[in-house]
Amino acid sequence: MAYGYKVYFSERPRNRVICYDPDSREARVVAGEPRDGDVTQRLNDPYGLTLDKSGRLLIADKLNNRVCRVESGKLVPLPIIDGNGHRKLIPGSRYRHAQERMVSPTGLFCEKDGAFLCAFSDDRTVYRIHSNGHLELLLGIPPNRPQVVRKIRDVVPQSELKELPLFGPTAVTESADGTIVFIERGYQSVRQYHSRRGVRTIFPSAQSRAFRHAGNSSRAVQIPEQGALSEYHPAFPSAVAFDSDGLLYLSDIQHKRILAIDLTRQCFSTVLQAGATETAGKYAGFAFGPKGAVWVLDAAAGTIQEYSRERAKAWVAVGAPVTEVAGKRFQFFPAGAGMVCG
Repeated sequence: MAYGYKVYFSERPRNRVICYDPDSREARVVAGEPRDGDVTQRLNDPYGLTLDKSGRLLIADKLNNRVCRVESGKLVPLPIIDGNGHRKLIPGSRYRHAQERMVSPTGLFCEKDGAFLCAFSDDRTVYRIHSNGHLELLLGIPPNRPQVVRKIRDVVPQSELKELPLFGPTAVTESADGTIVFIERGYQSVRQYHSRRGVRTIFPSAQSRAFRHAGNSSRAVQIPEQGALSEYHPAFPSAVAFDSDGLLYLSDIQHKRILAIDLTRQCFSTVLQAGATETAGKYAGFAFGPKGAVWVLDAAAGTIQEYSRERAKAWVAVGAPVTEVAGKRFQFFPAGAGMVCG
């Protein structure tokens, strides 16, 4: 069987991005590890990945505070333009440390019209970056304005979004109807946003404490394999993505599982799970290929693995895991990794 596509994933500990070709079963470095001494080509914690409409790879170069496109084997930073000046320092503001430049890009997602969604974790914002580089603030408060992070609100109406602080947004994705889903690391929460409906947490925050240590003692709550969204809360969400049918998938690092989430029916089921005693199962990233294929990055095992899937059913491993490039075994951070097929 010919695959006809490639799998890209970020190896954050080694500051590089890998391309794996399932047809040739060869892996190679496509960004990072410069051999010519050019500092502009060095990545510093590459996080999120996406492909633009032309199939070119984009990388959220987190600690270099930039988003880059790979063109002819070179990293080219995207222009980012504050067209309306909403990030400039406010005269007389106490917040003199505020930066006009966004810091720590993490999650990336390419929209149908060619614009990009980008979460900036330490900037505490989520932006749409248009093809001309102009910024559209979707969520969060720019650092030139005062903000205080308090207890999470499960429901925030559209009219109050301009005053909603975010707490470390990371992975981000979008459904066909424009619903944006993102992980808010500071709360270990998964939230959905729509421009007309506002923001809502997918799992109620009241369940967070109960499931933080689930399974660690006889008194802790048991982790359900399926159920209503109100009956669960991820302990450490890491990656989110919609499939072509509009079903949302989420990895929960601490509970060593990937969930299929039906937002319409408000329920979930487990599609991939490692045993409690297994050293594997830190599913830091995943990406959907065509014809029911899904590729999963396991940070604990240091592998990427192909699975076959059906809607909301358990995934089945296909072939052998991929473990190395040029004789070096992969190294991954459990907190998250970019992954995309195309």
